[in-house]
Amino acid sequence: MGLTRTIKSVTRTATLTPPGRRTPVMDIPPGTILKGKLWCPYCAEPTVFKKDPELDVKKCKGCGISDRDFHVKTANRLWPSIFDKKIKK
Repeated sequence: MGLTRTIKSVTRTATLTPPGRRTPVMDIPPGTILKGKLWCPYCAEPTVFKKDPELDVKKCKGCGISDRDFHVKTANRLWPSIFDKKIKK
């Protein structure tokens, strides 16, 4: 007479930072040369970001974070300036 129901709960987990580092290192140490590289705040070192053709982003060779990540953009000053936009009159 009693019915037994099994309900499966589906949860999504999102990793906000790459494994191994919880707090991004935003300050680039003085004297660090970034020639041809970007500062990876999760690896805490200058790293070559290689293009991923499937996702159309550049990814860190060390941890795999993309160049569209908030902390990567902030540490490398990749945000567009508000003064770059032309005001239409």
